[in-house]
Amino acid sequence: MRVVTTSLLSSLLVGLGSVMPITVLGQDEGAGATVEILPQKDRSPAVSAREFYDVKMSLGELRQQMNQLRVDVEAYRSREMTPDIYRTILKQLQPPNMTHEVVLTNGTVVRGNITSENIDQLTIETSLGLLTLNKSDIRSIDEMTHLQPKLDFMGDAKVELHDTHRLYVGKLRNSGISRGDFVRVIFRLWNAQAELVAVDSAFVDGSTRAYLSGVITDSALGPGQEADYRVRVEVPSGNPVSYVTREIHFEHRD
Repeated sequence: MRVVTTSLLSSLLVGLGSVMPITVLGQDEGAGATVEILPQKDRSPAVSAREFYDVKMSLGELRQQMNQLRVDVEAYRSREMTPDIYRTILKQLQPPNMTHEVVLTNGTVVRGNITSENIDQLTIETSLGLLTLNKSDIRSIDEMTHLQPKLDFMGDAKVELHDTHRLYVGKLRNSGISRGDFVRVIFRLWNAQAELVAVDSAFVDGSTRAYLSGVITDSALGPGQEADYRVRVEVPSGNPVSYVTREIHFEHRD
């Protein structure tokens, strides 16, 4: 007779947690074999689920703090670099002279330099570019000479002669009653045949001013103020210079 069935034997093997001998009898009593039951391996994790959860949350918080630190650093760097970026852009600008003030029928005021005109339209160069206006939309056109600053050179510039370039250093003064913005000095070098050899310009070292557009300049010159300038002009080899001309460009903003 069979003493222990297969299903019952399986249950016993799973339930036992220690080493013990068990005898399994076949059809003939006494014909059995001793089976050694080995203890089950401990499959529990090294740390509890609660401990692993806490570590995961700590790493997440650390990653979040690192991301926030990175954002703060980028914001600080942006604030520190913005004025330099504005100065670099401004030094490459070539602002037009503001010689005319055009008032439109809707009340808009456009200031700039009139470059062309016909019976129906006129084109005015502004700080934002060329603008074509219909004369039917214009109420009045006024000269802006009374609003212009009066910028003059203070004596001759000192020149430093080098093999590849010339450096012109000097001062200018605003003796007008309004401020000059983006004041720039231009030097042109000519040969004996009145041919242009080289030209370059530089913004003056004036006062710093921030405009409503967010642009910041360090080349503004108020009434009665003086400013230094340094203009470096590269001179091609083999091109002798006979004479030099200079001029002042500026813009006026409210």
